[in-house]
Amino acid sequence: MASRWSEALVTVGETRDGAGTLGTRAYEHVRALAGKIGPRGAATPGERQAQDYAVETLGAVCQPVERQPVTGIPAPMAFSWLVITGLVLLLLVTADFARAPWGVLLYAALFFVLPRVVSAVRKRAAQGSPRASDNVIGHVTPTSAAQATVIVCAHLDSARASKLTGALWPRVHRVLQGAWLQVVLALVVLAALRWVDFYVGLVPVTIWNMVGAVALGYSVFFASFELIYMAMGRSQAYSPGANDNASGCGVVLALAEAFAADPPRHLALDFTLFTAEELGLIGSERYVAENRLAQDCTFVFNLDMVGTGDELRYARGSGLPPRRTSRRLNDLLQAAEPAIKGQWYWMGNSDSFSFAKKGIPSCWLATHGGASELVYHTLGDTMDHIKPAALDRAARAVWQAVRALDDQLHER
Repeated sequence: MASRWSEALVTVGETRDGAGTLGTRAYEHVRALAGKIGPRGAATPGERQAQDYAVETLGAVCQPVERQPVTGIPAPMAFSWLVITGLVLLLLVTADFARAPWGVLLYAALFFVLPRVVSAVRKRAAQGSPRASDNVIGHVTPTSAAQATVIVCAHLDSARASKLTGALWPRVHRVLQGAWLQVVLALVVLAALRWVDFYVGLVPVTIWNMVGAVALGYSVFFASFELIYMAMGRSQAYSPGANDNASGCGVVLALAEAFAADPPRHLALDFTLFTAEELGLIGSERYVAENRLAQDCTFVFNLDMVGTGDELRYARGSGLPPRRTSRRLNDLLQAAEPAIKGQWYWMGNSDSFSFAKKGIPSCWLATHGGASELVYHTLGDTMDHIKPAALDRAARAVWQAVRALDDQLHER
């Protein structure tokens, strides 16, 4: 029989903000993390204060609660030099596209490989670093024998912030960044055709010169905008991180309270807040490396940026090379929230990737829509943009998906 809490999740009326019980409680946690504590760079006093809040909150409902030490955290690093390098190389290869199309092919290889190499080198170099933090984990045991484990997670740290807090500049930046991969892939195809045309000579050179001129024009505009954007937004401060990602943490904490009051029958639950996601998924990678997670009975629900907008989305996959998320978990989210939409995150990533690359079923839930979504990684990512109704929508989807998964195990 469902508990009074479980019944309340279904019957509670909406508040003036359009949120139910879970959304209202999640909003209170977000306000504590982003409104009262504020910026939470990895291994900073702000993040430590936020971890103490999470330990206290989880400790009231979970048994046990633990801190998993994460050592060797890299120092914050502006990746502007990597972006500038990529833009300069793009200018060079498009300027000589018609005569040397193989430059585009080399550029594409560097585009995919160089960021991964830089990330790996930074992580290796930081192994002896004194910078350290913790992952925070709260456990809820099922009412019967555990048949599987569900990890409900989010990252607690916030990123270095741009000073540009309006919607226009971030919107253009996001569009151009999102188009970068598509432009590179299109140029690769055209470069391969140009290379073949050296031998067959079917296309007039004028056409290839025009293609190169269009590509160069795009590259000049893109490079000019990005240089201005980086110069104007340069800052050493950390973002308050309300949407990215106090919102995800607030939902995790609210769900911990709800499931502790009404545990599943066959699912052991771990409510986990990771450190150093913004520095390269450090906390979640360490969690995966140091915990023995069975691929056939571990399921991960990752919440990242779920506090704004009016649409709920799940990631079909993310990263380069892309890793697919779990279709089984995505189907459960779709059943819980029929209006949800799937999306590929080609140029973005989150902690679900650390699990996916180890073959562990995982999903990534986010919200979408409105100018408020664009303020992440800026000083404007504040409580002003957080909507209790958006938090409630995400929390209810995970609640119902976990319940459905528990029912599937019960029926076996």
